[in-house]
Amino acid sequence: MAVIASSIGEGRYIDVDLVRKIGEFDRLGPRAERRDDRVVAIARVAGDFKRSLAERVEWVQGLLAGDSEQVSEIASLVEARDREYAAAAAASEVSLSASGRIATVVSTHRFATQLGYEHATVVVAQNPEMPVDPRDPSQGTYRKFTVCRYDSHTPCDLPAALVELQSLEKGWGGRGDIFGSPQGVSSALTIEQVVEVVARHLK
Repeated sequence: MAVIASSIGEGRYIDVDLVRKIGEFDRLGPRAERRDDRVVAIARVAGDFKRSLAERVEWVQGLLAGDSEQVSEIASLVEARDREYAAAAAASEVSLSASGRIATVVSTHRFATQLGYEHATVVVAQNPEMPVDPRDPSQGTYRKFTVCRYDSHTPCDLPAALVELQSLEKGWGGRGDIFGSPQGVSSALTIEQVVEVVARHLK
């Protein structure tokens, strides 16, 4: 959206090299080399829903144009990202299955799946203490699984894996590149069982 907005009318300068690096990370995900800090900064701002969409687009336009105000924010945005990932890593147990093709993450941190993607393009995440109602702690917690792939090009037939898991336990649902175990009720399956099912549908 920022590229399109910058191209309207007389046009605004666009750093084509930076656009290329963003595209490379979008395609390769965890297989990409270390990201340019500007790519990290754009990801942070693009996902900051406290800012309006117009504000986010304008910010990215500024960075693509090399505006000094946006450039000066890069270090703080990267530092914030690194702190959050360090907290996620400290609160998580990550292991690899299926010859390294599936990242298994046991974590209560909201970045569990993103942490998994640092290791593999297919993630099986288990939150052992998912709140039944985040607004009401008295409702307690339950064990929740999330299964996802980086994108639709990842060689794993997730829809088929979902069908198989639904045959083992009612309530599994989702679509596309992500699905999960029943809402509000602890899954009776083990993480080993879930990984075994997903591994059967790797291509």
